[in-house]
This record gives sequence, structure tokens and C-alpha cells, in this order.
Amino acid sequence: MASSVGSILKGFRKVVTKLETLAKKEKEKIDSKKLQRDELQVQIGTHQSEVIKAESIAAKIKQLLS
Repeated sequence: MASSVGSILKGFRKVVTKLETLAKKEKEKIDSKKLQRDELQVQIGTHQSEVIKAESIAAKIKQLLS
């Protein structure tokens, strides 16, 4: 009886270890996606800033031409 309980506990430990490993991998994937998202948001901000500058330059040129 004791050996079967020990065997069952050993099996549970293996399952728990596998679940922990899977959870860690999923967390790493999520963290990677968050990092990619943050990098894209920075790029979007940079592009928006460049568009605003271009619009400002275009407005100044239009003003000079009129």
C-alpha cells in the first residue's frame, strides 16, 4: 500500500513538473509578445512624430508659396 501511494505521489510530481514547465514556456511567449508590442508602440510613436514634422514643413512651404 505504501509503495503504491509513493508511486502515485511520484506520478503527481511528474505531472506538476510538466505543468510548471508548460506554464513557464507560455509566460515566456506572453512576455515576448508584450515586448514586441511595446517595440511597435515606440515605432508608431516615432512615425507619428515624423508625420507631424512633415505636415508642419508642408504647411510652411505652402505658406511661403502663397
